[in-house]
Amino acid sequence: MNPREFCRLQGYQSTLLLSYSFDPLFFERLALPDLLASGSSEILICADGREIDHSKPSWPGQVMHLGRRYQLIPINIGGAFHPKIIIKANSSGGAIWVGSANITYSGWSVNRELATAWTFGPDQVDSGAWLKPLLAGLRGRGAISQEDDAIDRLLMHDWLANAEISATEQPFVLTTFSEVTLAEQLAERWSGRSFQEARICTGSTDERGRFLQWLHETFGISKATVLVDPGRSSFDLDELAKLPLEVDVRSLDSESPRPMHAKFIWLDGSDGPAACFGSANCSAAAWTVPQRISGNDELVVVYDTPSAESFKDAVGVFQQDSKPVQTHRIEDASEQIDQQPKNYRVVSSSWDPDTQNLLIQLNAPLPEGWSAVANIQGQEWPCSSPSPQEPLLLAKISEGIREAGTIFGDLFLHESEGATERHLLWINHLGELRHASRGKNLAENLHGLTRARSNAERHRYLKSLHQLASELLTNPDAFRDPKHLLDRTQAKKEEPDKPAAAPIDPNQLVQSLKEIRLQEQVDKQSSGSAVSLSLTGVFRLLFESILAEGFDDELNDLEGEGGESDEDENPKERNDPKLRGVTEKLTPKEPEQEELDDRVRSRLVDQVEEFLNTLSSHEFAEAATATQMVQAIAYILGLTQVAKIDGWATPAEADLWSRKVIEVALIKPYHGSQGVIRYVQERYEEDGNGDSFRRIVGDGTVWAALLAVLSNLRWDGPGGFMEHALTLHEVFRDQALLANTDAGKLSYLVDNDKLLRLENALNIVPEIDDLIERLEEKLLAIKAARGEPVDNAPPHYTEGDLMWRQAAGWAICKSTTDNTYSTMLAYLHKKGKDVKLSYGWYLNVSQLAEEHDELRQLLRKLEHSIQG
Repeated sequence: MNPREFCRLQGYQSTLLLSYSFDPLFFERLALPDLLASGSSEILICADGREIDHSKPSWPGQVMHLGRRYQLIPINIGGAFHPKIIIKANSSGGAIWVGSANITYSGWSVNRELATAWTFGPDQVDSGAWLKPLLAGLRGRGAISQEDDAIDRLLMHDWLANAEISATEQPFVLTTFSEVTLAEQLAERWSGRSFQEARICTGSTDERGRFLQWLHETFGISKATVLVDPGRSSFDLDELAKLPLEVDVRSLDSESPRPMHAKFIWLDGSDGPAACFGSANCSAAAWTVPQRISGNDELVVVYDTPSAESFKDAVGVFQQDSKPVQTHRIEDASEQIDQQPKNYRVVSSSWDPDTQNLLIQLNAPLPEGWSAVANIQGQEWPCSSPSPQEPLLLAKISEGIREAGTIFGDLFLHESEGATERHLLWINHLGELRHASRGKNLAENLHGLTRARSNAERHRYLKSLHQLASELLTNPDAFRDPKHLLDRTQAKKEEPDKPAAAPIDPNQLVQSLKEIRLQEQVDKQSSGSAVSLSLTGVFRLLFESILAEGFDDELNDLEGEGGESDEDENPKERNDPKLRGVTEKLTPKEPEQEELDDRVRSRLVDQVEEFLNTLSSHEFAEAATATQMVQAIAYILGLTQVAKIDGWATPAEADLWSRKVIEVALIKPYHGSQGVIRYVQERYEEDGNGDSFRRIVGDGTVWAALLAVLSNLRWDGPGGFMEHALTLHEVFRDQALLANTDAGKLSYLVDNDKLLRLENALNIVPEIDDLIERLEEKLLAIKAARGEPVDNAPPHYTEGDLMWRQAAGWAICKSTTDNTYSTMLAYLHKKGKDVKLSYGWYLNVSQLAEEHDELRQLLRKLEHSIQG
């Protein structure tokens, strides 16, 4: 299967790619859009560290999404990190692509490659149990916790934990991640079998043919035919002549510009054929040398009893015209890397926008007398080591980092005697990567609903959304709170008590925001850029929708194809216009737009109702993490906004859904708490994690999203305008939603918001807030004059009358009554439900407005502000 076709497989949240060479320019231009469009959001790539070091000087200025939309782990071992696989997985199973192609232009478009793909998981022929040792072998090689977190999320799937390897699986996966060589594993699997002839395709060789000798000694091979390009063969023909078998080294006699890069072995004999292919070349490093003494990391698939018909294309290549290879490989001087030897290697570098910390991990601690300086976007920052025994460097980036595209920089290591090492850095953006993979996936699929052109495609997006949304509501482990925030809370517990921070005045916050934006118009610089919010998950869709809409164009506008340094690839080949056309042919044409089918639309309606019911359940409120709750609210708000596009829902339907979201988040009672946000906050406070909650929920995004959605709703029904105004007023002043924000961060939201119209909300909400405050001050004065219970109470209440009492707040009368009743039915805002109220204890604000001109004017202004 073509790797791009595999990347387009729908329904898998996580994608893991392993490769020897990695070309991010090629990947971001072709593979990344395929993966994102398929629903994959957590994308982790592992590649050989030396290959990355050789190619990364060409990345700055061209690579845009590394460390933000996908992670790259350089793997450094004694030999080469050489597997070539793609794994897509979700909570019910996965799919694997295994081949010989690296993640490069030549690997996916030019070379002669060989690959296969299949699904695995419960109740399938392949249980996927081989994935456990593979992931365990990768875990711990990453330098930042987010890389290990991504692997852990794959390992925690129940189906994988319970998977067991069956010896009958076909094909069977062999890896060196268990530190047992491929040769040892294959000898055990085919123990007792013998073969006479081997036919081998390979992309490179060793000098002495040690793998061929092993085939003879283990299985009795007496003849081997090896197809390899002459320029990629390192065989020494004199050494081959000493082997105890006949060896025929040949190259395809063809003018085709497609180099041989496939790694394929076909063994034949009286016991029948056997086959394997994957990443392993015909060399000792690939097959017989253990990893601990400079052997390679490899992965192959094994077929015990292959069908000649199934492998006719692979075996048929040996029937094509070919010619003997008479010379061993001559090193090309152009392949030599002009690089000064260095004492140190950068394992990983990352920036946390929350703490402004730049963390750089080296392969070894710096000795006494060495110093380090990071140059990030033209600014120099001295780095210090938290501990002399740890290979870590830390810098405080006090002025912030511009966050457009991948962040690059340089690290200068100065020896005490004057020598300096320079290391190019790409910097992982932890704000983008931290706990946002599933949220990103939800956002991408939400955006996919608006891009889908056929009902079949819409159906696939809805199916994927339903699965992801179910996990969002039921799997707190998948949305764990950032560990660094929990650690910070624990540290605060151990510190002496400090005075509580002063409450944030939302009116002052909005005023400061206006001043910042006024200054921006003068000097075109954002005062808040240094502390701007790092949006994750669904919030990217809500506040950076313009970025999502332009994502494909952004990728297509990247110039250049990038450089590759694979052991058997020629970077010059990509400039051939004939070869460039190969990639163009792989790009599918967009189908014509289909009218939205009512059956597909009704499925979205059902999913919304199901989600809202689960979100409002006590079970969710009791178990949800703060991160999970934030993403759940953002997701359903995003879905209500997307539903207004392309006829998924009428504006009235979408507004009704949004009102239900607001009611669940802020109004619905949960065992004495008003709204799920308040309930979860109280849970965190009881557990001593209140500071973590405020940092997660109080960064301004939830506050801004709720205000923006609320301000654009129609709240119909008796007293609806007051219920609408009160909810806006309470969100506006909610300290839990404001605890970790400032005007600079909000400026970033307003600058990027195109979907929610946040700027409109911030223009009208302060006035509504002020009118509510003035109304209640006036009512306090009236109440003080009348006493309590209310003297001279009006003879009756009319349905829709506004009612108020200082201790209980606002209510709306639900039925006309008079003073013959001892209680009345009313909707009490603070409880979010209908209750029976004692007659005479509430001021009838609607009737009082007929008597008090000031009160009447305030109510009219409030209703006009809400509806205007």
